[in-house]
Amino acid sequence: MSDVLRPVWRTYDPRFEANAIAHARAGGHAVVRAEARWWLLLPSDEGMIPELTAWAMLDLGVGGFDEVESGPAAGLLKVMLPKRLREHVMDWCERDAEHPAPLVAEALDCRACAMCCRKNRVLLEADDEARWAEAGRAELSTEAFVRESNGRRTLRVLRGGDCVHLVGNDCGIYALRPDNCRAFPAGSEGCLGARAEVR
Repeated sequence: MSDVLRPVWRTYDPRFEANAIAHARAGGHAVVRAEARWWLLLPSDEGMIPELTAWAMLDLGVGGFDEVESGPAAGLLKVMLPKRLREHVMDWCERDAEHPAPLVAEALDCRACAMCCRKNRVLLEADDEARWAEAGRAELSTEAFVRESNGRRTLRVLRGGDCVHLVGNDCGIYALRPDNCRAFPAGSEGCLGARAEVR
């Protein structure tokens, strides 16, 4: 079990944009809701997007981060939010309404959950299969464990949606797990969303 410090989502009327800026500067995610358009103000680490912020944008399918160059929000990241994503982001704000600070520490026990290993699509990279071959586990690249579709190779999932390598809540190939499994961070929106399905 580990504590993950994650950003808190908060929504603001444009009249209170100064509060949204302060929230984002402290590491939180701010949604500014003007009548005609909505935008996100996000933290930046010297022009770099923090990991959990990047994963939230990946979960939304949003690109086009602009660093604010002048004014009170200078240095923060600004992202225009399409209408189709507003309800989704408002769900995150509602979930986080109980947290008063811009960041919240959550105790997450991955081995008690393992939802990221269920109903998921893990793309394989050439390095993953090379790692398996070097470890003497070339059978992991066979169709018993891997599915190919449209030229992409993914980990096979069982009928119920579990990864073929999941044993209880443990990964049966943890030391050799694919890079995309290694990269997926606890406390990301994908993680929190998967956990919410269990509750």
